[in-house]
Amino acid sequence: MSTKLNQLRDLRNSAVKTMRDLHDAAERESRGFTADELQNFNNARVQADDIEVRMKREVELAEAETRNAKTVEGTQDDPNARAATAYDKAFRSYLVNGQQGLSNEERSLLTEKRDMSLTGVSGGFTVPQGFLATLIEAQREHGAFLNPGVATILETESGNPLPVPL
Repeated sequence: MSTKLNQLRDLRNSAVKTMRDLHDAAERESRGFTADELQNFNNARVQADDIEVRMKREVELAEAETRNAKTVEGTQDDPNARAATAYDKAFRSYLVNGQQGLSNEERSLLTEKRDMSLTGVSGGFTVPQGFLATLIEAQREHGAFLNPGVATILETESGNPLPVPL
């Protein structure tokens, strides 16, 4: 994740904390907001919403830059890379829309990969490599369990799984 995105998340968390502190203070005293508190609460909410928009824009830019980097590296000319990209899109579509939301092409890509994975280690795999990094990123965005200080996070350089013997 980019440092810019981390900075934006910290700013958003600060604005939300301000809102929470104002709310809790009024609740403790069993009263509504004063005019100043209401103004501060609304300002913090506008700030948090603005930062949220900026965070989404930052993510979109990072994804576009990743796509551009893949194109520059020759992804468009490499049939294996094109197939992996198509499979990644099909897999994401399945996660978002379920099996009913898949096109016939996406369904056949996933079925083909699944059939290959049934052949053992020499076959393909159902989950695309690198998907774990995307999943962890989403979990960090929407949950507290992967925040620093709450969990110890071990990552490889590429974001792929760290094999741990059982």
